[in-house]
Amino acid sequence: MDEQRLQAYYQLIQQLLSCPNGEEAAILQANRELLDVGFLELLKVGVEQMSTQEGQKNRANRLLGLASQLSEQLDIPLTPEPETSVNEADFDTYLQFLLEVLQATAESQVNPQVVYPLLAANTDKLNLTFVKLLRLWATTTIAEAEPDTAKSIAVVIGEFSNLIQQFPLGNKANNMEIAITGYEIALTFFTRETSPENWATTQNNLAAAYRNRIRGDKADNLEKAIAAYNEALEVRTRTDFPVDWATTQNNLAAAYSDRIRGDKAENLEKAIAVYNAALEVYTRTDFPVQWATTQNNLAAAYWDRIRGDKADNLENAIAAYNEALKVRNQKDFPVDWAMTQNNLGNAYRNRIRGDKADNLENAIAAYNEALEVRTRTDFPVDWARTQNNLGNAYSDRIMEDKADNLENAIAAYNEALKVRTRTDFPVDWATTQNNLAAAYSDRIRGDKADNLEKAIAAYNEALEVYTRTNFPVQWARTQNNLGNAYSDRIRGDKADNLENAIAAYNEALEVRTRTDFPVENARTLFNLGILYQDSQQFYLAYDTFESAIATVEGLRGEIISGEESKRKQAEEWNQLFVRMVEVCLVLGKEREAISYIERSKTRNLVELIAEKVDFTPIQYPEIQNLLDDKTAIMQFYIFNDCFRAFIITKNNDKPIIWKSTKEDLHQLRDWVYDEYLEPYYFKRKEWQYNLNDQLTKLAKILHINKIIAQVPKHIQKIIIIPHRYLHLLPFHAIPLSTNSEYLFDKYPGGVSYAPSCQLLNIAKERLSNPLLQGERTRLSNLFAIQDPNKNLPFTNIEVETIAANFHPQQILKNNQASKANLQKTTTFSNFTNSQWLHFSCHGKFDLASPLKSALQLADSEVNPALATTSSSRYVRVNEETAIDLSKCLTLAEILELNLPQCYLVCLSACETGVIDVNNNSDEFIGLSSGFMKAGAVNIVSSLWNVDDFHTAILMIKLYENIANNPQDITLALNTAQQWLRQATQVEIIDWLKQKTEMNKEQKQEIIDRLSKEYKREQQPFKKPYFWAGFCAVSPVISSV
Repeated sequence: MDEQRLQAYYQLIQQLLSCPNGEEAAILQANRELLDVGFLELLKVGVEQMSTQEGQKNRANRLLGLASQLSEQLDIPLTPEPETSVNEADFDTYLQFLLEVLQATAESQVNPQVVYPLLAANTDKLNLTFVKLLRLWATTTIAEAEPDTAKSIAVVIGEFSNLIQQFPLGNKANNMEIAITGYEIALTFFTRETSPENWATTQNNLAAAYRNRIRGDKADNLEKAIAAYNEALEVRTRTDFPVDWATTQNNLAAAYSDRIRGDKAENLEKAIAVYNAALEVYTRTDFPVQWATTQNNLAAAYWDRIRGDKADNLENAIAAYNEALKVRNQKDFPVDWAMTQNNLGNAYRNRIRGDKADNLENAIAAYNEALEVRTRTDFPVDWARTQNNLGNAYSDRIMEDKADNLENAIAAYNEALKVRTRTDFPVDWATTQNNLAAAYSDRIRGDKADNLEKAIAAYNEALEVYTRTNFPVQWARTQNNLGNAYSDRIRGDKADNLENAIAAYNEALEVRTRTDFPVENARTLFNLGILYQDSQQFYLAYDTFESAIATVEGLRGEIISGEESKRKQAEEWNQLFVRMVEVCLVLGKEREAISYIERSKTRNLVELIAEKVDFTPIQYPEIQNLLDDKTAIMQFYIFNDCFRAFIITKNNDKPIIWKSTKEDLHQLRDWVYDEYLEPYYFKRKEWQYNLNDQLTKLAKILHINKIIAQVPKHIQKIIIIPHRYLHLLPFHAIPLSTNSEYLFDKYPGGVSYAPSCQLLNIAKERLSNPLLQGERTRLSNLFAIQDPNKNLPFTNIEVETIAANFHPQQILKNNQASKANLQKTTTFSNFTNSQWLHFSCHGKFDLASPLKSALQLADSEVNPALATTSSSRYVRVNEETAIDLSKCLTLAEILELNLPQCYLVCLSACETGVIDVNNNSDEFIGLSSGFMKAGAVNIVSSLWNVDDFHTAILMIKLYENIANNPQDITLALNTAQQWLRQATQVEIIDWLKQKTEMNKEQKQEIIDRLSKEYKREQQPFKKPYFWAGFCAVSPVISSV
């Protein structure tokens, strides 16, 4: 027995001796993996020792009672069965039974319908005496028999061992010992050299017996099982015995999944590898039942997996469960089907990827499917387990009516409690009581005060089983939840409730330490901090939130399972930072408030970039150092009850703050989603026509004139740092008055954007790159993508006109602009080492899967019917078009690029500046963020779908301005936008005529269209849709 398991035995015995009377059953249930013959033997030793010690009689009797109870549960005699000497026993009776059993096995051709009645009539003889007699008789008989007879005896004993291992009656522990003895006897005759097939089969069966063995040390038994499976595989190779090989591989994987010794993570990796190996033979076509069983087992291993990305593991588990269900249908395999449905429900409920609401619907559907078979009558324990799981899913449910969902959750928990009683299943009872209490805490229907009283009562019920000594983790969780209920309590004295809540949280924190349980530590600290904040104990709230943030940031550093997990973590803890900022503002710590805002914003992107530059959270004085005397940052932040604008200048020792009302926040949210985004996606023409009026409405909701009134008069340049959905808005184009003045008209130095101050700082640091010194002042090393799909005619004019001033240059034009060409060694080197990158093509932001957002390259447009297939490769763009992502440059691929000397990326395409606003993580996830991570200093991107005609004119003007002042991309863009907005048809034509670098035919093509569609004094592009769609992100800070 290994030392670790022995120590676990001792700890369990100590728990049993120190717990109050009546709690023993709960403790034993919670430690079922330790309940084996080894533990029973240790209990007996304890009884013997205490019986001889003065004053220990009561403790000895208590242990003896437990040992007796456990002996009955395990079906292992407390006092060893007398292994009566065969000479003294009724030898003839046992021998006659043994011979009769072996004869029945042989003559019936191993028919259990013949053998099992004989065993059932003689269960009193299936004991350790039978084991001893079997070994003695078989060893002697085989040794004295002729080879053929000896072989027949060995075969029959092996077959009998298979039957006794599966025999449902009698003492299970004894049955397994008989089976193991029989296999070991068979192996004395069947050697690898003389009978390799029989030897391997018997090794496989012996391994199964050891895996299910009750007596002996569990860890030892599993090691023997693994060793025997590996022995079997020396003969059962895939080449010679593919089916047997797959069978043993599946069994070996199950043993690795259960293994106690060795590294748990490594054991699970081995299990997954072996299951996958088995599936190479166990195909659905040839072995559907085995294939489905292995898929289910593989799913369970992925569910438990420690290594790899958690989101990926859950996806693999869901996929494998769904595969299993293709064979495990309700009609043919109802029990297996129900088990897999329940497991699938658990996987969907915990899923990280996909839409959370959809995942929960899938979980509920799977649980309800399982309950069609798992009825209370036929499978009460499984029924109760699935009812509890269903209650959890209803509690978390997003779709449908929240009040109905909570009623369904409460009903499901109460159903589970009909089986999960405190007497029979104390631990499960306490678990469901805790869940029920949480549902009552959130309940909408009924009297709120009554619901909270029921919640508190249920939590206290759970704590009668969940004691700190015996169940410290569950105890702490329930204390935390009890603290939540007391925080919200309506009845009772308010001060008493507050004290009870604080006491419960502090109790929980005694177990939920940062070292041992960091996630839970942060959650309880967050809850305690909210309590302090809501009771206006702001200094205590500050200290508590500070501790919680330290824990969360420590956890973030430990995440190795992928960026999606980090994004989910940021989303989960977003409110912690919001609360901390609120507390800082109340305490007059405005500078710290800005620092905490920065610590939550764009955290993933900053950390990705930090692999290339040193990263520490930016502090307020560092932000001021980014600015000159005439530049200010206007940073927006959305709170739970308002939004604020923080104005930061170089010389003010703290930010100037403007705060909205709660009504303003509601109006802003409604306007963004209902009046801006919904028409954009579903009534595009109407959206374009009404954009100026809508931006005027936005100005009123934002109170933009009041905000800019706070900006010092000498400021000439503004850097906008939006928050969440505000990133989608063209702040520079917000009207300030009725006389056509927009925000960027007020600031002659321009209006630029940045996702965060931290990223603004990184952009500035990149300018110190020696590769960029001097390069940003001249037009060289341009790489451009030009109209890959050959359906944007004016992009050809745009790119060729712009490129005329760059030397050297490389343009991938039309069909040449393919993914394959881009990836060619020389081309890719030119691409990644260019100073100026220009994409003039189609772009698409994918709201559902932001990493699938893409810049379209040649041959990427496909039949839209392909987007309806199960392949994730194809994505629908509109009713007429779908794209093949494998032939596009996706955001996922952009994030992997390295652009060490890129001064400007100009994304002259649709929606290249749009970001994901469906999550609350404060992250900045879009095509432009990909290029920021890759290394670009400046990025020009678009906030909506843009037309190639007016975009071509804007871009040509932009690069003309850049040629005159390449150090200020923001000013170049703003000036081009102002010109495009104000220019008349004749002014644009006169300007074009002076463009000597333009191809004459291309120039005439633009002039002809302008002449045809607009009058001479008409301003063709006056509406914001035409000129306001592009913004400069992460620009260089320069003196105005």
